[in-house]
Amino acid sequence: MPGNGRTVGMLNSPKERAKRCILIEMMLGIQEAIAKLEFDGEVSLVLMAVRLGHYQGKPLDITSLAGATSLPRTTVLRHIRLLEANDRIAIKRGSRRTVVTLNGKAETKFTKPFYQRVERIVREASRDLSILDTKTID
Repeated sequence: MPGNGRTVGMLNSPKERAKRCILIEMMLGIQEAIAKLEFDGEVSLVLMAVRLGHYQGKPLDITSLAGATSLPRTTVLRHIRLLEANDRIAIKRGSRRTVVTLNGKAETKFTKPFYQRVERIVREASRDLSILDTKTID
């Protein structure tokens, strides 16, 4: 419960602060990796959601993309038009829904290094959290 001294003390323990530092460093590292992609952050986020749907065998429609990215549908529509114009995705318009899929040109020189970097960041954070969990700091 917020405001109760016991909770605040737990949140401010050296171990809890160390965990948060590791997590914040991981998130900042991933954000930096996203910033180095060819499109701005929101467009890259939409492309990642399209890619996730592709990898899972469940292509997403505009509403699902908006939900997955927490972006307004109008913003998602604008971004998918940009991605389509850059031959990164294909748009299949149906009578009830518009489905967005990857096309044959979905991979670029940015794709593999991006995922390698994110994997390294997550692996390092996981290792650091595991080490921290074995320590008796409090």
